[in-house]
Amino acid sequence: MLYETDNLWLESAGRIATLWLNGAGVGEVGRAVERVRAHPFVEILVLRGAHPAAFDVRAFDGDDPFEGRRVLKQLESLPIPTLAYLEGPCFNRGLELALACDYRLAAATPDAWIGFDDAPRWGGLARIRGLVGRQIDKPLTAREARDVGLVDHAFCERRAKIELRTWLDRLEDSPRKRRQSWFARRRTPYWDRIEWEQFLRSEPTEPMVRRSISESVVESIELRRCPQAVPFAVEFALRGGTVIADDRKAILERLTLPRLRGRVTPLELERIWNRVKAEGRAKLVLESESGAPYAIARATLVPHSQPVRIGFSPFEDSASVELTSGTATTAIAKLFASVGYEPRIVPDTPALAVRPVLAAYWDEAVRLVAEGFPIDLIDGAGRSISRRPPLRALDEMGMDVAASLVPRLRPFADAGLREAFYHSDRPGEANALAGGMLGAGPRLMEAEDGEIEADADSMRSEIERRLKARLDDVDPAVARAAGILIAESGDKLEVADRSRRKAA
Repeated sequence: MLYETDNLWLESAGRIATLWLNGAGVGEVGRAVERVRAHPFVEILVLRGAHPAAFDVRAFDGDDPFEGRRVLKQLESLPIPTLAYLEGPCFNRGLELALACDYRLAAATPDAWIGFDDAPRWGGLARIRGLVGRQIDKPLTAREARDVGLVDHAFCERRAKIELRTWLDRLEDSPRKRRQSWFARRRTPYWDRIEWEQFLRSEPTEPMVRRSISESVVESIELRRCPQAVPFAVEFALRGGTVIADDRKAILERLTLPRLRGRVTPLELERIWNRVKAEGRAKLVLESESGAPYAIARATLVPHSQPVRIGFSPFEDSASVELTSGTATTAIAKLFASVGYEPRIVPDTPALAVRPVLAAYWDEAVRLVAEGFPIDLIDGAGRSISRRPPLRALDEMGMDVAASLVPRLRPFADAGLREAFYHSDRPGEANALAGGMLGAGPRLMEAEDGEIEADADSMRSEIERRLKARLDDVDPAVARAAGILIAESGDKLEVADRSRRKAA
């Protein structure tokens, strides 16, 4: 043993040193790297996790960004090749640690997502730009990360030990570090400055806790006429749980996407499908309260008799879910967290906290349509406020589903407005229909003769201003669940001010 603390240990076997991580802080990693640098016989360093989620290192999130940058440059400058071996999710500072290594190998397990859910702060933006040529906007599966160049090799879990040994054998035969391209080296100072500005502007967020199904008391769930819980059931099955469903076809259709994205192999998919059954008994039963899209679901957990009411987000890429408080709430919340959801416990009926935000956002967008603003321009301006352009989101979701979440949109659904928004040959029909529903409005952007008197940039600024005005004082957590991007106003924050705010 070359070095050991409560959160990491460094051991060597021949010419290969392995640094095992178990929630270590960045300072501990730096001290271990120095031990490797001083060792005369180590020729390869492997970074591994003591558990599958070790590179989803939330302990790093509170560390000093200056110290983090120093340690990662220290790791990057080692004269021997370094390899990060990823066996589970790899996010944020854990990913930045992996990016500082010369090579990255990833086991393609169902929960092996790789990416950022906050802004890089340890030089990760420059490193990721140097590797793939662009910023990664959403988490990728292990095989998707391999395809874009973020990791060097991805493989199924059953071949993990073989692939790691094969890669190390190659490095032992020819130990060499990876050289950064001249263009990446030239652009590194620029991307470092952009990253630092983003970090100063970003709001501190609570660390997301990801658990495993093994921590949950639930090994099987049942769906009874509850289509809104199908995405949850699929994630549960992917992580080894048993699902009993009255609509197995819906589960099978959803399972094709993980196969296409490389989260599972055909053999693994067949095993998962064998765990989706039409009959049986389960400890947790989910049943929809009505036939409306995204209606509230009731969850009953044995042996608790009181059901917990659950509100699912209407957006497939949102991990927000609301649960009412009860005796079984804690256990059910742990189960949702184990498959990647962010449970929020509410004291009363789950109305989905995102609904008021979506209602204001969509309502203002439709009012802009009624006033004659071009539809594409509204959605273009909406991208600065939300990941989902408002009118296209209504079109893709369907006005019936939107109206079930925001009742004020029911007249538009009844009038068939969804069929008019994105038909390029009838762009004025949506404006006329919305105008008939809401009234013509002030038409601020038109002169008396009907000609538009402002250019596109002025229109965009006006649209952004009015959309943002409807989203004042929105809770950041709720805004994030709704896909709303709330930018901090005012001057750039100083690091000291940010630290004081975080401590408070």
